[in-house]
Amino acid sequence: MLRRFAVTVVVPGVILLGFGLRALEQDRRASDQQIRDRLQRAAELAARTIDQQLANWQQFRSDGITLEIAPELKITPPQRVAYEPGERIAAQAAEPELAEAEQYEQVRGNIEAAISLYQRAAATGGPHLRAVAFERLAACYGKIGKREKAIQAYRQLLKFPGQKIGAVNADLIARFELGLLGEGDRAAFYHDLVSGSWKLDKARYLFYSDTVRDWSGETDPARDEERQKLALSAAIEEYLESGHRVLGDYLALGQRSDILVVPAAMLRSRLERLGTVDQEIRINIVEATAPRSSTVAFQALADRELPWVVTAVPMDAAQLYAGTGQRRMIYLTMLLLVFAFLMTGGYMTLKVAKRELDVARLKSDFVSTVSHEFRSPLTAIRQLSELLQRGRVQTEEKRQEYYALISRESARLTRLVENLLDFSRMEDGRKQFHFDRLDVAEWLRELAAERTNVTLSIPPELPPIMGDRLALSSAVDNLLDNAVKYSPPGGPVVCEAEADGRELTIRVRDRGCGIATEDQDHVFEKFYRGNGDISRQVKGAGVGLSLVRQIVEAHGGTVDFDTRLGEGTVFRIRLKIA
Repeated sequence: MLRRFAVTVVVPGVILLGFGLRALEQDRRASDQQIRDRLQRAAELAARTIDQQLANWQQFRSDGITLEIAPELKITPPQRVAYEPGERIAAQAAEPELAEAEQYEQVRGNIEAAISLYQRAAATGGPHLRAVAFERLAACYGKIGKREKAIQAYRQLLKFPGQKIGAVNADLIARFELGLLGEGDRAAFYHDLVSGSWKLDKARYLFYSDTVRDWSGETDPARDEERQKLALSAAIEEYLESGHRVLGDYLALGQRSDILVVPAAMLRSRLERLGTVDQEIRINIVEATAPRSSTVAFQALADRELPWVVTAVPMDAAQLYAGTGQRRMIYLTMLLLVFAFLMTGGYMTLKVAKRELDVARLKSDFVSTVSHEFRSPLTAIRQLSELLQRGRVQTEEKRQEYYALISRESARLTRLVENLLDFSRMEDGRKQFHFDRLDVAEWLRELAAERTNVTLSIPPELPPIMGDRLALSSAVDNLLDNAVKYSPPGGPVVCEAEADGRELTIRVRDRGCGIATEDQDHVFEKFYRGNGDISRQVKGAGVGLSLVRQIVEAHGGTVDFDTRLGEGTVFRIRLKIA
């Protein structure tokens, strides 16, 4: 049967489970592919949008620097660069009126004569001549150690901010030199230099910047501003030299004569926002050499000179896969439930089939046992009747003995038939009980009187009960019969009774072999008989105790037992007092 169960239930169930799991795996792959397709469509749409935005690059002018290269380089707005990229700014020609003073100063080394000539020029010349004269006077005073005079000359130079000395503004020189002398606002000079107050080429700007950078603190915001301007200036220089569009942290957009240089990070951030089309998918612009992932969709830009690709990644991967996971969980739960129901149903079917087979076997054993039980008294009655009929029994004493044997076997046969009929009627629900007031003491004495080997131990008076006398007699008689059969020859069997005010207890006690542990749970089952040698030696149909329980429960009572192997068994019937 187990093999048939495995072939018909377990194997198909396992096959069903296998196909179900395979279908779930295919559904998972299909769902993953759908999500990847969704990410790829988002990446492609974002790339087209970003390409359109890059084609309309003029919208980013406010975020970068515009270069007009022809006919000459023009930077808009100029204050965003630290210096003028490109060629060195040409210096203005020297003043001929100061040639004699410069001869005394630089060739002859006559500083006093040079100072006198510079003072005359500073007093009588035009604005530019005066500015140069004050600058040379301050330098000469510095050479001869007249610090105060030099400071006064530089302060006079501050009055000519629009004039250039060489290629440098006069006020820049004055403020720089005063700062070196400790007479000017050094931090203010550095801030003005960084903010683009003066137009300088790279060499001159770096000279002043390197000299005065330490005049401000490390945490001065001007330092960060200067780093950004220097980086932007360097990017413009690189573009002018190479024409490349990727300029470190900057990008060059537009045509050769009209160029927009913008910070790459800023442009990337704005393009990512403009390219977002799905609230559940995040659009990123990453380097083309960035590592690839199976959960990220990549799409190249139309502008191949840009080092970027567009990626689409789930904003919340768990949420994006939630519907798919929930559906797979439902399918898996249903599949497992079907498999569990199949296994449970198969097991229950197997159990019922096994029970039916056991019942069929018990019925077969029952028929065999009943046949034997009927055959034994009938055979005895027939043999004794033939002996008496043929006159082979010579003495009256012997005939009386045979008559007694015939009567006892007939009574035994009658009890067996009554038990079977009662059992059959109870199984079919056709048994009818006639409840009458029953005198327990009298009734138990009559039962005990019918058996010579049963001792009755009851008080003189017992309260009456309501019951069917014949049915209860059958129940107690079955207990007495079992006690006698399972006790050794001549072993004591005691029938006891007592009342506690609410119920009556009838006990049948023997000193027999007891009931084996493995048989105790099946004592009241129909057709069941123990598996020991004693059970095979003792005659019985296996319906007596089942009949006892049905009769007692029909009277609203209970029946139970206590047993010890080798010491005996006590069965108890508890009934309500009338």
